[in-house]
Amino acid sequence: MSAQYFVGIGAQRTGTTWLANYFTQHPQVCFSAIKELHYFDAIYRPDLCGIYNKDHFYVQLQEIKAKIERNEATLQETLQYDCLLYRIEMADDPEKYREYFNSILTSEHRVFGEITPSYTLLNRDGFKAILNMFPAAKFILILRNPCDRYWSHLNLHDGRFKDFSAMDKAIECLDNPQYFLRTDYKRTLSVIKSVVPADNILILFFEHLFGSQTMGQELKKINSFLNIDDIVPDIKPLNESKKNPLPVEYRKRIFQHFEFVYQFVSQLFPDQLPESWSDDLKQFNS
Repeated sequence: MSAQYFVGIGAQRTGTTWLANYFTQHPQVCFSAIKELHYFDAIYRPDLCGIYNKDHFYVQLQEIKAKIERNEATLQETLQYDCLLYRIEMADDPEKYREYFNSILTSEHRVFGEITPSYTLLNRDGFKAILNMFPAAKFILILRNPCDRYWSHLNLHDGRFKDFSAMDKAIECLDNPQYFLRTDYKRTLSVIKSVVPADNILILFFEHLFGSQTMGQELKKINSFLNIDDIVPDIKPLNESKKNPLPVEYRKRIFQHFEFVYQFVSQLFPDQLPESWSDDLKQFNS
């Protein structure tokens, strides 16, 4: 492979689906037909991501197969079907991960890759496995205000939080590793920086990437990092619903749980910290 491999490792609820759509549109990017291949997390974090096994992807395969047989499948679904065939085989043959991208790469592509947000959960052995397969791999990580990311994650997976009768449960979930570890950027950054060369890591802020005045600049950072041309994406703006705001008293309690993350990131990026991060630090810093 002459093209450069890259992987988006999250975090979850930071606009990675929007970014995947951008990559899918880019003529120089060979992007997985399935945004989240869940290959490395299923192997190296089975405690949290073990559900992404052959059976999980086989269900998706059968759903698309039924559409194909009824001549109802879109072109994208047909591409996803081919990808799913490879993904099921990956469980028993690691080379199928590489072979899948080989099967869809063309001479126009400068880079190829995927985005799986739960790769933020990987330990050192998981990141080492990526580098063993692709020694020059590049990694993209998007950070989002910890309170906002956590709250968005809860609302995505649990309808109880559409009213505030279950707010105490929201606090209880802070001890759930599925929620907590995805917001523990200190752990993720410390692990990845201990394995991956600094030049091969791009760290962005959600608030900048989707800011009306800063999006263009952030996309240029991504394009420069991957050595691809700038394009004007034909994608709808990110629509993060504000219908269920986080009450201040609970925001404070969640902030206190993740204060160490705010402090760690603010020390790493003192001149780049988004306004909402700074506001939380000023308002709630104990």
